[in-house]
Amino acid sequence: MNMQTNQIFIKLKIKNRRNFNLQSRLREMCDYSMEFEHDRVEVQEVKMVNGGNYEIVIHVTRDLDCLGEPMDRY
Repeated sequence: MNMQTNQIFIKLKIKNRRNFNLQSRLREMCDYSMEFEHDRVEVQEVKMVNGGNYEIVIHVTRDLDCLGEPMDRY
């Protein structure tokens, strides 16, 4: 297996806390972080900073020998 790992750091600012759902937002971020169908994406850390803003670390693991199809973004 030829594995590649990446970490993605995201700063998320919340404007409207009433309509905010962290779980669905994290799911969207993980889905968008996938470039190929066999990528494994995990939320590594979620930290609340500055009164409700978040710092998020996403970990992406990719097997370069078995990428699968590219994800369709459009």
